[in-house]
Amino acid sequence: MNPHGSFRRKRTKASSGEDYVNDDRNAIPPSLSLAPTIFFSTTAQSDLDQPWFHKLTSRDDAVKQLETSVAGSFIVRPSSQRSCYALSWLDETGVVRHSLIYNHLPGFSLELGGSKKVWSSLTELVLDCPFLKVGLPEKGPNTRKQQSGDDIMDALLLRLQGNDENLVSVSWTLSVLENANNLQLRDQCERRTFISFCHEEFSAPSLFKLDGHLAETVFHALANNSTVKTLILKGHFGFLRVNFTPHLSDAAVGSLCQCLQWNTTLTHLDLSNNAIGNTGAASLAVLLERNHSIRLLNLKNNFIGRDGLLRLAQSLAKNSSLDDVVVGQQFWRGNSFGRELNVSTDSYSRSLVNLIEDCYLRKRELLQPVSAGTTYFHGFLTRDEADHRLASSPNGSFLLYLNKCLPCAIVLCFKTSNMHAGDPAKPYVVLHKALYRVAWGFSFSAPPKSVFTLVESIGWYLKQNSALYSAAESAGLLLDEIRSKMQYVWHLHHLWGLRDVPSPEEAQSSPSDVFTCLQQVISRNRSFLVHPVPVPAVASLSNPSPHSLGQQCTNIT
Repeated sequence: MNPHGSFRRKRTKASSGEDYVNDDRNAIPPSLSLAPTIFFSTTAQSDLDQPWFHKLTSRDDAVKQLETSVAGSFIVRPSSQRSCYALSWLDETGVVRHSLIYNHLPGFSLELGGSKKVWSSLTELVLDCPFLKVGLPEKGPNTRKQQSGDDIMDALLLRLQGNDENLVSVSWTLSVLENANNLQLRDQCERRTFISFCHEEFSAPSLFKLDGHLAETVFHALANNSTVKTLILKGHFGFLRVNFTPHLSDAAVGSLCQCLQWNTTLTHLDLSNNAIGNTGAASLAVLLERNHSIRLLNLKNNFIGRDGLLRLAQSLAKNSSLDDVVVGQQFWRGNSFGRELNVSTDSYSRSLVNLIEDCYLRKRELLQPVSAGTTYFHGFLTRDEADHRLASSPNGSFLLYLNKCLPCAIVLCFKTSNMHAGDPAKPYVVLHKALYRVAWGFSFSAPPKSVFTLVESIGWYLKQNSALYSAAESAGLLLDEIRSKMQYVWHLHHLWGLRDVPSPEEAQSSPSDVFTCLQQVISRNRSFLVHPVPVPAVASLSNPSPHSLGQQCTNIT
């Protein structure tokens, strides 16, 4: 860290530490307690030099400046929404208004009154809007509080080591304000570093990477910290990847992983847009085999090859606590200068990426809360209960459930036309088909290695019989080793998790009758799976009688 570097501080609003949205799988959710980090959009250098363009002004600061100005005063500033700017102005009634400016690369449009006009620059937009009369210049650097990089690090380390209860998220990101006229002119790009923690965001007009002795100091403080839940250490992706600026190297990631092995608080780790290669991926694999608190991991836009992805896949087969892992879009250097980035096209690497990400899609399908009207996956049912839920449904209705007699399968129950019915009063029949877990997902064909061990089979049965479980526990039969194997079954890891990682030859010869997730089972069988039956408001979860177990297992094909 440059000791003479200065950061400008901006207060941010705190939000719930548990609310987040992960809608497109492109990124792990931003800081759970902070407003989203500002990333500047591309624009022309002439726009950046205008006095009304405020590079470090927040929405609240803009309101304060405009409230004491004349009507028609305005400010253009970066928006917290990616690829957008914000226009703030004082209208004729004395009210401060705000509108988004969309960056279309090239061109800008204004979200105001349904206008679809596109301007070539921010300057043209401002000159063409008659209600924008007086551009307010940004206040000088001495009017806002500045702190050196050393002061920021001292404050961060003090809160980390002291387990400050307000320190639930740490974000350190790099940003490059690109020149839209010529993306290749790296020397004309303005650079920013954003560091956020404890509801404050500090920005510096340079790139300050977390590396060397400083990185080791921060990482060791994280090792014993019990308050931080979200850690974001991201580089800058850039438009068309021309100005891709990574933050962490393999060495820094190795140090981070070593320190986080015994951390029990961190749940969200975002390491996207970095220079992580196979060596860093191997360090992360060791971390994931030992750390069981991390729930979301983002490794998108790195340099992990097939060896690193293979090592990650092997480690994830031993981890049942992760809820999502994003490893898509890995790069390789395209020329001798190391500047051009290309997305990896290695077929085995793509297969490993799909293998990793698909297993967490299955986990969300199987382990999401089973509540009324939310899903067609009904959890544990008996055959009779499944039949009853389809009794009054139309032809083509279906649901999926688990049966205690089939620990290695999910049962598809659906109503279809009874082609061989002799009784006209029974034109429909309810069928049950087992979906077996195989290497790449699910298949209607039973694999040769689908036999459970005795402990796993007993664990599957005890999952549904609390009385027997209590009796076994009271008798001291559930040793730690047995209990751990049962937990593996109870979490349905054998149905959603990674199993034996296929070789490149096996990946090329993957069968076509395999479904990567339950949703794919439905989409590829729309001819007879038409109406999903949601979980009823009052669901009967009674266990079947012992004499019916053999019949249930026999009748499921």
